[in-house]
Amino acid sequence: MKNYDELTNDLLERRNRYVTDQKRKRKTVISVATSLCCVCLVALLGIGVWQGGMLNSQSPISLDDSTVIGEKDYINPDGFDNSLSSNGENISVSGNDNSTGDSTNKDDVCDILGMVVIDGETYLQFFTDSEAYTLDACLGDASDYEGTYRTHLNDIAAKLYTAKEDSNVLIVELGNGGTVVLKKVKQ
Repeated sequence: MKNYDELTNDLLERRNRYVTDQKRKRKTVISVATSLCCVCLVALLGIGVWQGGMLNSQSPISLDDSTVIGEKDYINPDGFDNSLSSNGENISVSGNDNSTGDSTNKDDVCDILGMVVIDGETYLQFFTDSEAYTLDACLGDASDYEGTYRTHLNDIAAKLYTAKEDSNVLIVELGNGGTVVLKKVKQ
């Protein structure tokens, strides 16, 4: 039979083994949990980048808009033939040919602001509901008057009318059924 000293030593030895086993298990659990958390974090970051659209191979769309400070965003009512644009490029405007130094096809699609000059008064395209105005007196073809309907849009059938509601408004009825509202520019 064992005496008290041997029993005490066995008990202390078993306790030390138990404590070291617990430390080893705790260390293993911490290392596994740390690795799992890192893998989850990387997966979440990957999903966030993918859903955020950062991996799209499309280049960003750039618009050639005239919202640059200092660039003209209107048609000069004093005349169409300006020798330089606001960014210094040579421009020649005649007939349907709009060129800025490079060769462009005259059939290229572009948006042109409607403009008509009648008796020295300039009327510019005004973006409003055309149904707010009713046609009154027919002034003839829009291409008969100085402006963009003569210089740029002369191949489009367009009739020019006065508006019953406002003497400062002209209505252009296009051959395709559309209408454009022109408003007198205050000078």
